[in-house]
Amino acid sequence: MGFLEIFTLVTSSATIFALIMGVFSFYNGRYTRRQVSSHIKETQSLIEETHKESQNLIQKNHQDTQNLIQKNHQDTQNLIRETRNDTQNLIREMHKDTQNLTKDIIKETQNLIIRESEENRKILQGITNILDKIYDKVG
Repeated sequence: MGFLEIFTLVTSSATIFALIMGVFSFYNGRYTRRQVSSHIKETQSLIEETHKESQNLIQKNHQDTQNLIQKNHQDTQNLIRETRNDTQNLIREMHKDTQNLTKDIIKETQNLIIRESEENRKILQGITNILDKIYDKVG
């Protein structure tokens, strides 16, 4: 075998090898592109799904927050009404107690005035008796 024959054999083998590698490379490239494209589509699908779930969660969170705000507002209004009613009841009760105390103080004051008037009348009667005795002795 001469150089030319060996060279032709090597060149033919290299050409066949290059052709096989080119075909595999082409299919491998298409496969890789398909894989990358598929991966991109899956990722995009996952992103869209995650975005949709996030939007749903945000909406649910917003609705829950609104519900809590409304409930807290209603609870606050109820507490204000309840406190107002309790305060009004306490004021009425204190007013009644004040009226009763005022009546008691008036009665006690009247009784004290009556007792002191009675004592003063007795003292004045005693003084009048003494003056009558003095007047009878003098006159």
